[in-house]
Amino acid sequence: MAVLTDDELSELRQWVERLADEKNAAIVWDRPQIDAAMQAIEDRLEQASTKTALSNDIEAAAPGVFTNTHKNYLLALFYIQKGRRARAAL
Repeated sequence: MAVLTDDELSELRQWVERLADEKNAAIVWDRPQIDAAMQAIEDRLEQASTKTALSNDIEAAAPGVFTNTHKNYLLALFYIQKGRRARAAL
């Protein structure tokens, strides 16, 4: 099980609370619930089966082109860009 640090969880909670405030949405969860939800997301993304599936998908799209290190970089950069897009859309 992957573990987000207390500081990372705090930052995520603050982002969620800011978003709820900006959208005039009532916060209907408590700290343990949002922490558990974020941990569940991290756990899923860190599972070996998820990583293998993503690696296999990249390999199928571009056979023999990317090393495992390159695949990890591609995934990290994808998540960064996806996060930027999500924040811009909010």
